[in-house]
Amino acid sequence: MEEKLWEACSNGNTEEVRNLLQNSTININWQDCEWTKTPFYIACCEGDIDTVKLLLNDSRVDVNKADKYDTTPFYIACCKGHIEIVKLLLNDNRVDVNKAD
Repeated sequence: MEEKLWEACSNGNTEEVRNLLQNSTININWQDCEWTKTPFYIACCEGDIDTVKLLLNDSRVDVNKADKYDTTPFYIACCKGHIEIVKLLLNDNRVDVNKAD
């Protein structure tokens, strides 16, 4: 189930993400084995603002969960130039903009 969520975020399939989030037992912060990126991280990296918004509305999301290189979703959104996502994250008090990379 977690792999499907990760793939849906990777592919920009917001409807599938919405459906998968309805499962209360899904580990929403699951990280893939190779890069240790969460579904939220992937959505921020891909610039999928609709999926990012959807995930931000789920209290289970760890918005600061970094990958194995300590790169956070906020940092990757900045690096990729996803300005609208950066603005969205700056307005969310859960996002730690000072978390070191």
